Amino acid sequence: MKQGMVRAVFVGAMVIAMVVGLRAGAGAALSTTGVPIMDLGPGVAHDINNRNQVVGTLVTGGGDRHAFLWQNNQMQDLDSRVGGTSFAQAINYSGQVVGGRASGAEMQAYLWKPDGATQNLGKLRTTDTWSFAWDINSSGQVVGYSGSGTWSIANNGFSPISTTFSAFLWDPVTQAMRELTNMAPNSIAYGINDAGDVVGTMFLGAGSRGFLWENNGNITDLGSLNNTWSNGYDINNHRQIAGTSGYGGGSAGFLWENGTKYIMPQGGNANAQGINDEGAVVGLYASSSPDSHAYVGGVSDGQGYVSDLGTFQDGTHNIGYGTYADAINDLYTVVGSAERNGVQHATLWNPVPEPSSLFALGSGLFGFIGFLSRRRMK
Repeated sequence: MKQGMVRAVFVGAMVIAMVVGLRAGAGAALSTTGVPIMDLGPGVAHDINNRNQVVGTLVTGGGDRHAFLWQNNQMQDLDSRVGGTSFAQAINYSGQVVGGRASGAEMQAYLWKPDGATQNLGKLRTTDTWSFAWDINSSGQVVGYSGSGTWSIANNGFSPISTTFSAFLWDPVTQAMRELTNMAPNSIAYGINDAGDVVGTMFLGAGSRGFLWENNGNITDLGSLNNTWSNGYDINNHRQIAGTSGYGGGSAGFLWENGTKYIMPQGGNANAQGINDEGAVVGLYASSSPDSHAYVGGVSDGQGYVSDLGTFQDGTHNIGYGTYADAINDLYTVVGSAERNGVQHATLWNPVPEPSSLFALGSGLFGFIGFLSRRRMK
């Protein structure tokens, strides 16, 4: 495999349960598939860095949506306003958090700093009525989109109702936001790596195409799996991309590398939302029912593989709801959300065990279901 691609290892179900139980510790909750799982509270977790700091959207007791930072088993509300609305979408290793914060009827791309300071990142055009930040890299470059029109809250997240919007790159040196060049009229920038490579979606007529934008202005169309539509959601430091495409009457998640797309094998509708520097991919799939399943996956020997992360075992899961995974760090900790009693909860799945530990216990004895990867720390 090329550098940065996952080296996948598959092990038996009972072996996974034994090792995960040892890693989780006495009394730790396990998911329905035997993975350590933690409920962070009502809302959704969107990102996690390599210090295991988690950010997302918290649903307060009063029903407000507030940006949050979770660290050291403590939840911090980043928005103290009663009746305020804010969303935390991404965090870098330094602990800088980006997302959006409403001011009156306007949504503003926002930066929360580790020292407690905050910054409104502005908008691309004076005529724009909203902006939103989707990702931040290690040097503090921020990407997102800015547009006109109104917005609403959907699935505890920001949802614009707009006619025009453009992908932006905000630079911490110039303290300015600029539009990505050579883009379609409507575009969104979802992810950025440490080299300044950006991924996102361009809207072309009635469809969309995922793109890779390089800091020299070159654009690569990520294509699609069935010549319809695609989205690019995340990019790692090896320029591997997690995305989603129309496929087989539904959709499928994929890992893109050097012009090749590797399908994450699921049925029905699925996506790939996040990717770490080893090429491990996370997302969701929904097969024969309306339920969705959070997964972790990757590529080995040219084939995509996935493993269900499971949900809570307390019997509160309702048909028509489910789980999804949004991000994975280089420690293989995954964050997203899981439904409990009809309410979306921010969720963390703990690191998977090391392949060496699994081999020591006799891997492969009970069928291939688990996905594990070697680690390489930044």
